[in-house]
Amino acid sequence: MTEDASLKADWRRWTAAVFLFGVGFAIYSGVFQNFLRTRLKADELGLGVLESLREVPGLLTALTMVTLVALAESRVAAIGLLVTAVGIGVSGLTTNIPQAVAVAMFWSVGFHLYATMSSPITLSLAKGLEGGRHLGRMQGIGGIATILGLALGYGMSLFVPQTDFEPYFLLGGILIAAAAVLTSRLSHHAAGGKRSRLVVRREYGLFYLLSFLEGCRRQIFAIFASFALIKVYGLGTQQMLALYLINAVIIALMR
Repeated sequence: MTEDASLKADWRRWTAAVFLFGVGFAIYSGVFQNFLRTRLKADELGLGVLESLREVPGLLTALTMVTLVALAESRVAAIGLLVTAVGIGVSGLTTNIPQAVAVAMFWSVGFHLYATMSSPITLSLAKGLEGGRHLGRMQGIGGIATILGLALGYGMSLFVPQTDFEPYFLLGGILIAAAAVLTSRLSHHAAGGKRSRLVVRREYGLFYLLSFLEGCRRQIFAIFASFALIKVYGLGTQQMLALYLINAVIIALMR
């Protein structure tokens, strides 16, 4: 296979991997809060603890990457996707909040490994040509995948009982595992990208503070607004998937 053909094959694999991950993760995200409330009987405190601890691996990503510095970006991303797939796939087997927290923290490690490597892989495949356009294209593919994933989840909810969540998590895990396989098959074209590193400068202090507060606001609203709809207004899995789908379509149209 020529270098040009190999690069095109890598683009196809990477595009498919990003798409499959987006579909699988959307299915999981669309039903997870209903699972917490319906199956695990989670309250506000339990939800807050879970979501807070699930973000801890994100803070530790920089330290984790030190141990994987010898691996190519595609290998790190593939490992991250595989860990995410396993964690999401077994989420339906948890029977209490501590178990759900442990599983969420487990797959969160993989998710942040993949997220950290995603842009470097795209830029490596771009070979210095229109990197920004390619990043935007992959983001667009992720958005389409989210819409299709939520639509698929909604279609499943027409046949799956409201208290049965295992099919959603299992399908999400399988799709993300397929993304891991595709990512592991990327060639040398996907290596050599500039990896993100943490940069802290005193003159950017106000920007850091504003970003922190914006992140807090977004997390609080995104997490507890959905939880309030489920707990206070009694929205079921099918209704929440419909709302998530409508929201995803509106976001796509507004961009």
